[in-house]
Amino acid sequence: METRMHLKGSLKVTTFPEILHSICVSKETGILSLQQFNIKKKIYFEEGKVSFAYSNQRRDSLGDILLRNDVVTLEQYLDTARQIRPGVRHGQILLKDGIITTQELITAVHAQVKEIIYSLFEWTEGMYEFEKEEKRPETIKLSITSSDLILAGVKRICDWSVLEKMIGSVENILEESPEFEQKKNEIQLTEQETDIMNYARGRTFREVLSYTLLSDYETCRLLAGLITIDLFRIRKHQYFVLEPVVDADSEKLKRMGLLFNNIFEHIHST
Repeated sequence: METRMHLKGSLKVTTFPEILHSICVSKETGILSLQQFNIKKKIYFEEGKVSFAYSNQRRDSLGDILLRNDVVTLEQYLDTARQIRPGVRHGQILLKDGIITTQELITAVHAQVKEIIYSLFEWTEGMYEFEKEEKRPETIKLSITSSDLILAGVKRICDWSVLEKMIGSVENILEESPEFEQKKNEIQLTEQETDIMNYARGRTFREVLSYTLLSDYETCRLLAGLITIDLFRIRKHQYFVLEPVVDADSEKLKRMGLLFNNIFEHIHST
């Protein structure tokens, strides 16, 4: 019998981007449920890929998105909204009545799913729970890759406390992951972002911030995203403290010798 994966916790401890990436790389199929006060959102996964998303917020509904984007009129929106019932979605009604085309429905569903997910990158508190379940029978599924989705979401974060938790000290060093060469070809970056990514290898955040023409905040968001998808890993800055030798203690001299060896190894690797 298959073991059902069950994961739950607080967003104060683990950030949403970390949770999302963890589920994607483990190629799990199931539902990630998140709740903040009375707001509930769900993300559906099929073998680590996001397939659909749900929100109980009115502004995240398909009809509201179509109305905001001027795809339907207010009269069409109100008239078809009255026909919604269990098992019959707003998009299906709009399609059946010939108000929108199949392509407009697909585009709207993709936009809806992305907006629901992007909104979660701003959550700094709330509870999450992931449970492994069977595939959800969705006919319209998200086409963006998980890495690009995470990068786009992290680049929308406006709360510095979230980024700070992901980055740490500006003296930390960015080391490329073992999968760097493979993963860098799987993501969509601008020419400027690609230049920053290549420059960042083996350098501190401070050095990258001095190099880039982007703002410090934009650069931190980009680097945080590249860390989240495991393109880069962080090596914390090490501080060396020298002990004064006050006598001929042989054990202390040995410790001093080891310390100097560590210092020279660090300088050589840098």
